[in-house]
Amino acid sequence: MKSKIAILILLFSCLVNTSISAPAKIDYPPITEVILSNGLKVMIITHRAQPAIFYKLIINAGKINNPLDKSGLSQLTAHLLTESTKKNSADEIAETLAEIGASLNVNGNWQRTTLSLNVLSQYAEIGLDIITDAVMFPAFKPEEFKRLKNQFITNSKIDLENNWTLSSAHGNFLLWGPKTPLGFTRSPKSLKKIRIKDVKQFCETNYTPNNATLFVIGNFSKNDMLEKIKRKTSTWQKAPQAVQPKIEMAINRQPQVRVVNKPDMTQTVIYLNQWAIKSNSPDYYQYKLLNYILGGSGFSSRLMTAVRCDGGKTYGIGSRCYLNMDYGFLTIQTSTRNQEFFNTYQIITEELKKIIASGFTEDELAKAKTYMAGAIPLGLESPGAIANKILNGKFNGFTIRDLENEIISYDSVTIEQINAAVKKYLLPANMNLVIVGDIEKIKDQLEKIGPYKQVFYKDELAK
Repeated sequence: MKSKIAILILLFSCLVNTSISAPAKIDYPPITEVILSNGLKVMIITHRAQPAIFYKLIINAGKINNPLDKSGLSQLTAHLLTESTKKNSADEIAETLAEIGASLNVNGNWQRTTLSLNVLSQYAEIGLDIITDAVMFPAFKPEEFKRLKNQFITNSKIDLENNWTLSSAHGNFLLWGPKTPLGFTRSPKSLKKIRIKDVKQFCETNYTPNNATLFVIGNFSKNDMLEKIKRKTSTWQKAPQAVQPKIEMAINRQPQVRVVNKPDMTQTVIYLNQWAIKSNSPDYYQYKLLNYILGGSGFSSRLMTAVRCDGGKTYGIGSRCYLNMDYGFLTIQTSTRNQEFFNTYQIITEELKKIIASGFTEDELAKAKTYMAGAIPLGLESPGAIANKILNGKFNGFTIRDLENEIISYDSVTIEQINAAVKKYLLPANMNLVIVGDIEKIKDQLEKIGPYKQVFYKDELAK
């Protein structure tokens, strides 16, 4: 009898272990997608886990739509939407938001601008009024424009004192070049050129219903919410859709070395970037795992182990990959003591060569897969997180089925596939290098790097 019980326990244990180790499929709630008569795309999900509603309004316009000499225009326009509307003053809106315990948030990236609002279900209509009024009836009051513009100018000066932000800005310029807005970052000079008429024109051209998506997820009646949206946006008139600028990866640009001279720095920032794959590449999951093992996994990453743990050269180093439908690139960034600048750079390049020559290990790949299997579900704990995941997936070419099978897709990557991706895509010879530091203190080490262009940290990027 005891032996039979032992066998049953063993079988049950095996079943549990198998189910735990098997890659999980993620169940997303069903989505209702509707295109209204004015062209507005509406996506609705009923999610009753919390008595709340998350609104997210996406405009297909961002940094890529800026004039070359007016970097910052898309961001300034977006932030002005959180000020007064033609219906209510900024103070009245702020008071209403405080009363319902909500906040209107705006975020602008390279291709899109988003407004988001999270409210309790009982305030569904108030929340919908606030987020739609912001784009349908912006006031663009001269005094608010002037105040925000001055804030932006001040913040752009502060950006010059953030050495990591500074290195990223110069890195983007080397990657994209001077012929696209993506190569530029807002600066006091570019912001001073922006007039209120530019903001109004940007809004009139891009903030149209047929250039927008409204995503709503939360505790509500689906039909009732759709009727509210139709009624609320009925006066938002469809307009001729602006031709979106084409994003082209400047893959033929020669890698460059730029030294950004910033006197009195006690540490030197090292920033590298190179082109990567797009999100629709068949090697997408391999590349994401590649980046995680390389420098995206904190203290367990290859770069952290080599540069900090073994080399003792820095407090931290990491890599990030940005994989989108129209472009993709990889970055590596760290800072170190001035006297250790070249040694640190050398350790980074030697580690990259070592990875290319020997590849990653089965153990490293297994740990990366385990991380993905845990992090992906944990990133879907709130309605807002679910909305962001679905929208990011949609804009990057992924279907709901792709998202449901995401963990399975990561788990299916073999060691041969990821190491083939390493050899194919990790190309140190194609990397741009930006060095931000006090050139007088690192001059002797710079001679070992080879030819470079020197600029002053307050100079315009294109100088």
